[in-house]
Amino acid sequence: MKDSGETVMYKRILVALDGSLSVSLALEEALKLARSVTRC
Repeated sequence: MKDSGETVMYKRILVALDGSLSVSLALEEALKLARSVTRC
């Protein structure tokens, strides 16, 4: 992760997995968030 002078809010993201649609959507959003942070 590059230092852009911004504060990183999350170091780890925890998503429970139970096979439901809600969890699948939560996992997709968590992955998007993680990818956006690593691109900074």
